[in-house]
Amino acid sequence: MGDEITPGDVMAFRFDGTRGLYIHPDVWHEGVFPLAPRQRFLDRHGRVHARLGVEFPDEFGCRLLVPGGG
Repeated sequence: MGDEITPGDVMAFRFDGTRGLYIHPDVWHEGVFPLAPRQRFLDRHGRVHARLGVEFPDEFGCRLLVPGGG
């Protein structure tokens, strides 16, 4: 995929935290956004962890919506 991303490349996941989440290398991802006021994370990074940001409203004129109850 390289560093050219479009809104169609994005997937969102909603989970309750009873299981872990592993994001494979070379997968576009954003941070974790907890719903509860307090969370604890075990975070491990590989040797290289570069980040490219995407501002969807500015770059694509849209926002991303994660469906589901809250």
